[in-house]
Amino acid sequence: MKQKRKCFLMTLMITVSVLANHLMGVRAASNDIVDASKTGSITIRKYDMTTADAKGIDFDKYTSTGKQDPSVEEL
Repeated sequence: MKQKRKCFLMTLMITVSVLANHLMGVRAASNDIVDASKTGSITIRKYDMTTADAKGIDFDKYTSTGKQDPSVEEL
């Protein structure tokens, strides 16, 4: 009987905490987050992995860091 009571109380506490979280209102930022007056650019590079694999390039030697690596480009 103690086990059922403990389980019931835990379930009740979890339910109350979840409902309390939903009752709190969500507010948006008072000012705009995106500054439409700013400009920017993006560079997208496309690599042909199929041809590189056919030429015998070992991809395990290179670690992707997200930065340009001229030594890899010379292959």
